[in-house]
Amino acid sequence: MKAKTTLIRGDGDLPIPPVYARAWKKAISGASLTSVAETGYRVTVDHPVLVAGTIAGQG
Repeated sequence: MKAKTTLIRGDGDLPIPPVYARAWKKAISGASLTSVAETGYRVTVDHPVLVAGTIAGQG
């Protein structure tokens, strides 16, 4: 994959443990990973400004 890739996950996302997010980051060359505290799988709903800022910051 050559596109810039940002992975964003909620720390409380129980169905998808952090080990998978780290594996995806490792598998995608140059990917970044942001973990957001105090949220689960609805990170885009619970923290839309943070998510938008993280995506915008990937340049």
